[in-house]
Parts: sequence; C-alpha cells; structure tokens
Amino acid sequence: MTQPTEVLMNILIVHGPNLNLLGEAKGDVTTYAALNARLESFARELNVSVKIVQSNHEGALVDTLQSERHWADAILINPAALTHTSYSLRECLRIVGRPAIEVHLEDIRRRETWRRKSVIKDVCEAQVMGKGLLSYLDALERLAKGKYGGLRKGQSKAAAAEHAPLTAPPKLTSAPVRTPTTKTIGRVSMASGDPGRLLKEAIEAAPAPHATKTLGKTTPVIAPPPGRQLTKTSLGITRSVVRERIAARLGGKISPSALATWAREQWLNVERGAATEMGQRELLEEALQALALSATPAGQLSENELVDLMARLG
Repeated sequence: MTQPTEVLMNILIVHGPNLNLLGEAKGDVTTYAALNARLESFARELNVSVKIVQSNHEGALVDTLQSERHWADAILINPAALTHTSYSLRECLRIVGRPAIEVHLEDIRRRETWRRKSVIKDVCEAQVMGKGLLSYLDALERLAKGKYGGLRKGQSKAAAAEHAPLTAPPKLTSAPVRTPTTKTIGRVSMASGDPGRLLKEAIEAAPAPHATKTLGKTTPVIAPPPGRQLTKTSLGITRSVVRERIAARLGGKISPSALATWAREQWLNVERGAATEMGQRELLEEALQALALSATPAGQLSENELVDLMARLG
C-alpha cells in the first residue's frame, strides 16, 4: 500500500459571504463546488494540505481564523462583501500573523465601490484579482512556494527565498496527500471631460516610449525602453511614466500586448519593493495591474477606459 506523501505546508482557504452561491449568478465563471475541487486538486499537485471554509457571517470567519491559527502556515482569503468594511478581519489577520493573500475572482476596481480601499490589503502580503479561478491558483502557488516567508515544513529560509513568483499555472496532476478538509460555517468609470477629446489629445501628445519626463520640480525620471525592467536601483516609476505608455498605446506606437507585458514587469518590480512616486504606490499598483491584465479577454480595456485611467493618473 502506497504511503501518503508528507505535506509541506498547511494553507487555510477562507471564502466570504455569498461565495457558496457562486455559479448561480449571471456571468459567474465557475461554481463553488468546481472552485473548491480545483483548489484541492492543485493543492495535491503542490503537496500542501488545505482546509476550505466559507461563511456568510463576519464573526464566524474571525472565529475560524483564530481557531485554525496554530494549524495554518498561511492563509488565502476572499473577503467578498466584507472587503471594504471588516476591520475585525483585518485585526484578526494582523494578530494571527500568518502570511496571507487577498484574492478576488473579479477586478473589484471595476465595481462602483472601486474608490474604496480593501481594509485587509495592508495586512496581506499581496492582492490577486481579476483572473477568475486563476486568482486563487496564483495565490495558492505563491503561498505554497514560501514566497512570503511562510516556511514549509522542513524548509530553510534560504530555500524559501529562492522561489520566484508565479508566471503560469502548471498542469494539474494528482499526487497522494492526506485528504483536505472542506466545511461550511453556519468597470472603472472616471471620464474627465469629453473622452473623444482626451483620446485625441493623448494620441497627439504621446511621447516616444523612452522619453524623459520631469515631475514638477522633482528629479527627472527616465522611462525605460519597452521590455526593460525597473530594478531597485532605478529612479522609480511615476504616474507620468504610466501615462506615457498608455498614450503610446492609444497613438499606435506600441501594441496592446506590449503594453500589458511592460505593465506586468513594472507591477512585479513594485511588488518586490521598487521605488515609486512618493505617495502614489497604491494607485500605481492598481493601474499597472489593470494594464497587465488588459491583454486577457476578461481584462480587456477599451480606448475610453484607457483614457479614463489616464485621467485618474493625472
């Protein structure tokens, strides 16, 4: 008889209110049962153990985080309707102190509440959204690889530091592991002025992608050529650099895929701690993530939406 492979990490997956009805609303990309089945399958591939919990009650979710704090090495959480309101979840995550990633199937910035900040974002290691099921798989793999300091059983800190961020989800295969436990408890719209006029101005004013810009009276910042990554030694990324790239895309100087590739590189650099314009890190993270997803069918941005994004970065 084959002995189960020893798991390397325990990951608690927390679903917030109404996610148990996933698949019943028009436009849902998956069902609740299919989501959990895929997470369990991927956990077996990653050789980690998961507990999946869902509740429609804030207190029940807090109780779960507390009761599982000694079992869980990391936490994957979709707060759903509690995203902008639950300071109880935020405080609990802070106290528990396990590496956590906030996930959302949709890009929550496309909702009418996009101006409101997720209250748990600052106590999570990362926020992954807008990729459908891949949001969960991306986050699960990041945690399983110990990217955020959640050491796997028997893993050294040096080994954990070697793991890179997810680039593409691997093919899922089965592998023996102890049976996971599942239980249940109890579009950005900011057009400024006439979009057609802004679009025309953006195209006419679009500089070359590597043009040098000066932000007010601060030190000039050079936007790197397409495909070049910013590093921690760079002067950083600013709103003007991102606006220039969007303008170049609107003017036909770079392709949609080139813009998405560039944005993904810059977003990853920002996530790794690269310098950004002072006081604008969160806005730049959100803008770069939206542009990085713009090459996917679910995240496509129209020209008017790109102009709206430019206005927001203004």
